[in-house]
Amino acid sequence: MNSGRGVAPYFILFPLLLALAAMLVFSIKDTTDGEKLAPGARRDGANTQGEASENRAAPAPGMPALRELTEAQAAEIGDLMRSLRENPNDPDTLGKIAEIFISGADWVRAEIFLNRSILGRPSDPRPRRLLGLVLHRQGRNAEATEILEDTLKNQTDPDTLYNLAIIYKYSMDNRNRAIELLNILIGLPQADPDLKEKAQAELK
Repeated sequence: MNSGRGVAPYFILFPLLLALAAMLVFSIKDTTDGEKLAPGARRDGANTQGEASENRAAPAPGMPALRELTEAQAAEIGDLMRSLRENPNDPDTLGKIAEIFISGADWVRAEIFLNRSILGRPSDPRPRRLLGLVLHRQGRNAEATEILEDTLKNQTDPDTLYNLAIIYKYSMDNRNRAIELLNILIGLPQADPDLKEKAQAELK
């Protein structure tokens, strides 16, 4: 699988990122933290509070409307965006921005920054795992399982195993593959005991 799928070229993407930074001050509101599938997956697909409000700033040309951010999140993204001016392909900075958008359930922008982060560090399972989460939250489960399966080809990551198993079990009606992945996870010496316990519970 091509790890750069769906990523706009830098000369197209960076002006949009600058437009986004200019808009952040108009989109500030308290919101809940974003959720991860591993550990403690949400299975019902319910919206978080961050998804509920309709009071959003008007989008810049070519950009979807912003979801609300806390004042602290907006300030942090502003600082991170300024860092990107000097190093626009830094995977750590791109990943931090993506995680802020994930915490506010802004899946569209999170996906953009995660794809950029993956290009900068294709062997790191974390941005790929988070991209799987983001795609899942958008109901794009086939794409989510594809990128998570691709991640496991390069590294047997416990959290990726768990996330993928949960998607297969609850969203893809593929219990056999879910069981296979959960058993692999349980057998990993490096896996967190709490995560193994959750995996055991999913097998019951």
